[in-house]
Amino acid sequence: MPGLTRPTRRMAAVAGVVGIAIVALMLLPLAAGNDAPDADGLLYLALGDSIPSGNAFPDDETRPCQRNVDSYAWMVGQRLGAESAPEEFEFRHIACSGARVAVDKQRVIDRCLDSLDSDASDKQVGDCQLKWLPNQVDEALEHLDGRSVLVTITVGANDTGWTDPLGLIDLMMAPDDEFRASIDDVAEQVEESLAAQVSRLVAEPDVTVILTDIYNPFNRESQLFDLARMAQASAWGMGNLGDDPCTGTDRDGVVHELSCAERAEYGLQALSGAIQRVAAEDPERTAFVTLLGPFRGHESTGGLCGDAEPASGESWIRNNVGGGLIPLPDCFHPNTAGAEAIAELIVDAWNRRQ
Repeated sequence: MPGLTRPTRRMAAVAGVVGIAIVALMLLPLAAGNDAPDADGLLYLALGDSIPSGNAFPDDETRPCQRNVDSYAWMVGQRLGAESAPEEFEFRHIACSGARVAVDKQRVIDRCLDSLDSDASDKQVGDCQLKWLPNQVDEALEHLDGRSVLVTITVGANDTGWTDPLGLIDLMMAPDDEFRASIDDVAEQVEESLAAQVSRLVAEPDVTVILTDIYNPFNRESQLFDLARMAQASAWGMGNLGDDPCTGTDRDGVVHELSCAERAEYGLQALSGAIQRVAAEDPERTAFVTLLGPFRGHESTGGLCGDAEPASGESWIRNNVGGGLIPLPDCFHPNTAGAEAIAELIVDAWNRRQ
């Protein structure tokens, strides 16, 4: 994918030259850090993990939150900004790659701080705190000023452990009942913690929250499933493997019937149900947008991500990213087409409420 130019943090209208002033006002809605204007209008706050943050490409200097103009949040900001008078719209990109809402708060923050260089800026240190959704909500609440507010939140994938390949393989190799219990427990924690944060937001006047679930990014013949297969063979022996990855009989004689693909789907459905229930608690102020259905057939493409092509012929998931001799596999985050699809769903949901 082509390189992206990161947005400046502050853009001001230049008085005196009408043409320059118009350009500046057009760009103002997309500024991520402007002071709120005095006029009535709309404030858009994007919260969550790497899906709304954009998970910047390896050569982008955007650690630790990795915010990117190729994100759905940025695209929502563009569309809403185009529908508003420039001086009446503001977008704040608060989402942070790796963010969680329910599990391992201090671990995720400490890991972020440990990854920073010794000369890290105050902003980078502060962004590490945004790895925890309640801290994002704290920041969001600081910017409320009487305007109508749209808050979007996509979160939960990091809480499950799926974004860590070793953690994912551990889940894939767990006995069926243990796997279900683990996923159900995380989904319950996400539901409880997310509900508390949404309640904080909608307690304020003129705030609407749109929650999304997580799409299924997995290639039908994912290389992660192949890694699970290799781990099974090593732990159980080749003779104990079933027909599909993640199935078979382990050395304790426990039969594993759930395939890797079925496990992924079970986890995503459990997480989606939890998020949908949160939205249902206050349907006047909260909406739910599902990504599971729209992304069907647009899973990760073949190559580094697996051996199958998406059923639709068009993947909405990144494949290899970064330059150099060895590209890095992604296989999880939306590409430009995927981000645009999410943005369209969210803007449609917002417009239906107006």
